[in-house]
Amino acid sequence: MLKKREIQVLEKFNRRQLKKTKISFRQAQKIFSLMHQEFLSLKAYKNIGPLETIDTEIKLAKILNSLR
Repeated sequence: MLKKREIQVLEKFNRRQLKKTKISFRQAQKIFSLMHQEFLSLKAYKNIGPLETIDTEIKLAKILNSLR
């Protein structure tokens, strides 16, 4: 599990990368789709509680919306 400080550093890095990298919404959808397929193939979702998935969906929505 990541510590709060590590998460803050990663989020700051992510924001900087998003500002540098411009991709189209279609490209973002394709990347998301591929990541989702990989997630399902790993069957990692069985260990996740329902509230954790809501947090993840919110984060993913924010990322996708920032790319528009």
